[in-house]
Amino acid sequence: KVVLKAKQAGARGAAEGIFLDKAKQHPFLSKVVVQYYGDRKDEEGNEWLILENLLHGMASAVAMDLKMGSRTYAEDASQAKIEEQKGKASGTTTESLGVRVVGARIPQEDGLTSEIVGSKFKVGEPENEHEMGVLLKKFLRTEKLRAQALDFVRELTDWFNDQTEYAFYGSSLFLAYDLSLGSDAELVVKMIDFAHVNGGEKGRPLDESYLFGLQSLLRILSEQPKISRPEYADETAEARNYLRELLLHPAGSKQRATCLVFVRHGNTDRPQSDSRQADIDRKLTNKGRDQARRARSWTEKLPKPKLVCCSSAGRCISTASYMLGAVEPIILEGIYEGTMEEDCRAAFKDIGYASLESYLGKGHEKMMEKYAERVMVELMSALKISRKEDLGTVFVFGHAVFSSAMAKYVVDILELSGEGKHVVTSVSHGEADAFLVSSKGAAYLCSDMDSMEQEIRGASLETLEGLGFAGPATCTGQGTSRDHLVDE
Repeated sequence: KVVLKAKQAGARGAAEGIFLDKAKQHPFLSKVVVQYYGDRKDEEGNEWLILENLLHGMASAVAMDLKMGSRTYAEDASQAKIEEQKGKASGTTTESLGVRVVGARIPQEDGLTSEIVGSKFKVGEPENEHEMGVLLKKFLRTEKLRAQALDFVRELTDWFNDQTEYAFYGSSLFLAYDLSLGSDAELVVKMIDFAHVNGGEKGRPLDESYLFGLQSLLRILSEQPKISRPEYADETAEARNYLRELLLHPAGSKQRATCLVFVRHGNTDRPQSDSRQADIDRKLTNKGRDQARRARSWTEKLPKPKLVCCSSAGRCISTASYMLGAVEPIILEGIYEGTMEEDCRAAFKDIGYASLESYLGKGHEKMMEKYAERVMVELMSALKISRKEDLGTVFVFGHAVFSSAMAKYVVDILELSGEGKHVVTSVSHGEADAFLVSSKGAAYLCSDMDSMEQEIRGASLETLEGLGFAGPATCTGQGTSRDHLVDE
């Protein structure tokens, strides 16, 4: 029922024991951390940690060790150790996904035999997200096992999105089940390896490194569909009618939503090159993550989202996760692919981060309408796939002025006028800010209202109550512009 783990010499071994002891009393960690039963010293003076045997009772155990986090060295690591660990992580999924397969016994198709893979064995280690997804699916060979893994990752992600007690470096998730039980197998998942945990008191920064890995796992395990409609013209009229009914709720409508919210991603790092892949791989900066979290001040006031759609760019998916928690977005390929069209790229290079009005004034109205049309056709497909009658708030995470174009398209479908139409064209879309569109009007939702200049703060501020929600201040100003406030 127990296993002995060699206790590391010095402070590290003591630190792991102290953490495990605290975890037993912790309201959340006690459920997800391997059980600890104290220490033991053998006749030769070797010290051991006495831990729960997660494979106990399994006739044919298969297991996987996932090293979590994009950073694998503790806060007090020496410079030599830091360089060593960075070297080991470079070019691996630790760097690109924040999760790495250390070792795993993967069941074969016959359900009887297995193979060993992972970085520890220098064979079969996934090199990218696609390969990681394939390997996880082979390991979690039934829908039941995949669902249990996803539930655990969801719960852990929700905790990490808020916890400010610990930073976990070099820690792993251990997954196991009894292959001999076939479709009746139950998944065991626990956190293990805590020699490099820092903290123990609230008030620390969020553990971004571990969160990055959890977000990758959530994205891979959820297997949300990717929707692409490069040939969409025949569906444009249907999409317009579908979205109109979605928000106006006429009798007989198949689905309904309270509002659509079009969010621009948070602040990101600079691309490492001019390549397409370098752009799509850009990550949120610390500032971008903070922006997304602050946006919870208004997201929490809206009806609960039951559909979240994102660009395929990781920065949009991460913004959704930091803003909304453990989300499993549907990818709308047109949100990113549309920005890569030659005319869109040329216009953005010429005008840059500015209001939609600035683009329309230079003759780009048809271009923006074409961009929005494709995405709205893809959104219609996502709505149908969801099969939910009441969707609450529908979130769409995208890019810069192109999110403004989507908002204007829906405003036009609903035939909104006045301030509702004016705000989506005149306000430059700030990082992690959003345009909300409902049957009652449109509003600009900003998590940083207090930091905006007085003339903008004072320009026709309106609360979400005016649109039927119980929320904070939003900007629907006549003639307002945030061009000079956008941090490129």
